[in-house]
Amino acid sequence: MFFLWLVASAAGENLTMNLNNRKSNKDSRSFLNWCRGPASAGRPTALTFRLVWIVLAEISLMQWDLPAHAEFFSTRSVKFMEGEWISHDKEKDEIAQEIWSSAQGDSMAGVCRHVHGEDTTLLELMTLKQKNGGLYLQIKHFDGNLKPWSENKESGECKMVSGKHGSKAVFESVSKKNHLRITYELKDQNLIAMVEVIKKGETKKFEFEYRKEKHPSIQKNTPGDN
Repeated sequence: MFFLWLVASAAGENLTMNLNNRKSNKDSRSFLNWCRGPASAGRPTALTFRLVWIVLAEISLMQWDLPAHAEFFSTRSVKFMEGEWISHDKEKDEIAQEIWSSAQGDSMAGVCRHVHGEDTTLLELMTLKQKNGGLYLQIKHFDGNLKPWSENKESGECKMVSGKHGSKAVFESVSKKNHLRITYELKDQNLIAMVEVIKKGETKKFEFEYRKEKHPSIQKNTPGDN
């Protein structure tokens, strides 16, 4: 954007200077004649026209890229997260389970639970929602008895800021009060979830490697089977 501003400023300054010179010309030639006139008369140089064409080309490319931008920051870009995912830390005797629904309309819904031994220690209700031209991750936390966290512990909305279509999504909290960065990435058919909590310049990282849970198909009885 700075490059475009610099180019536009240079072109505008050149054109303004030429227009001022043109106004002071006692012959009052037409604009067309002025453009065809000699360089000493203050006509726009070839460089000026090139700069203008560069600006127009950049604007055109930006407009053509809008559909790709909308596709990237949408639930279609994070379909790789759909399904049930399990992470099992045998050393700590902890299990993390995350389930994401398929994309319907402008959103996806998810739930997550953490189990330590025989106790459920954390529950999360999550949504991925398209709005304002972006994709937002919202998370609400509860303890094992469904008691919600206090608002000052929640990080609020996280906006998708980067990633790779179909395999990676990086979200950052909109509020800087509790700065959070969450990354989902598909690697070797496993889902890697990285949670980074940033406070006072220090970053704490929590990584979960999920494998996709595959359930046996349910055979439905049809009339006449018994």
